[in-house]
Amino acid sequence: MSHEADAAVRQLREEAARWLLRQQEGLTPRQQAEFQRWHDAAAEHRQEYAAQCRLWGAMDQLAKAPARRRGRAASLGCLLLAALGGWTLLHLPVHSVLLTAYGQGSSQYLADGSKLTLGGHSRVRVDYRWGERQLVVEQGMASIRVAPNPRPLKVLAGAGELRDIGTEFAVMHSGDQVAVHVQQGLVELRLAGQVLQLAAGQQARYQGQHLTGPLSAGSFDWQGGIWTFNHLPLGDLLLAVNGQSAQVWRLADPSLASLLLSGSVQRDDRDTLLSMLTSMLRLQAQQQPDGTVLLSRKK
Repeated sequence: MSHEADAAVRQLREEAARWLLRQQEGLTPRQQAEFQRWHDAAAEHRQEYAAQCRLWGAMDQLAKAPARRRGRAASLGCLLLAALGGWTLLHLPVHSVLLTAYGQGSSQYLADGSKLTLGGHSRVRVDYRWGERQLVVEQGMASIRVAPNPRPLKVLAGAGELRDIGTEFAVMHSGDQVAVHVQQGLVELRLAGQVLQLAAGQQARYQGQHLTGPLSAGSFDWQGGIWTFNHLPLGDLLLAVNGQSAQVWRLADPSLASLLLSGSVQRDDRDTLLSMLTSMLRLQAQQQPDGTVLLSRKK
């Protein structure tokens, strides 16, 4: 093979590997369109991309292989990596961080085909290794529709750990408070030695290591411009509200978090939402010297 041909092959391998890794981090709609154009431009592109995907799958199996088989498998893996010039392994990102600002959201597909939707003021770390998939919801709201994959998916939020059993669920995290809503399938929640299974239509909430659940989950559609909620606990609604603005709403009495609310409102119409809370739940709102809004029972 001539020097020019060898360079062209190496460049194609790097392009395919780079696209695979970018998909692991999550592509924007524009990037997804760019990938599709690159993928469809030539048969060589499709073949090399498929080869990279097969390599990823082979490394997944290597990570899970019994120790006595791993030596031989590792030798094969090294040969594969050498054939690719080592580019894939050396440039594999350990994790990526996805962020949204106040009042904004995002939706994207991760490398394994799972769909991750974020609410406002959210931060999620994505850590996909050869043997497992892990998401860390550091703050805000995240809805996860999990794609089938041999690697287990683990989601960390606060002191709790969620394990997917083929499902779609949402996590809301603010401070030391976390709420989990399961839309489909099953989720296993582990917290301070406790193990709780949540089925579709159930939720759990925890603050620090104090767990409440399983509870019947109220519905909450927060992914569009209009929020629609039905029998939603006030505490869960406030987790979403505080992702829309730097002005924090908080409860004077923690027991108010269990009050249920139904209705719909424009996502950024805080005045109307506050009027709903004060009239429907008989609450009063007072702005504090630090700028926060304190909700308490009417006297």
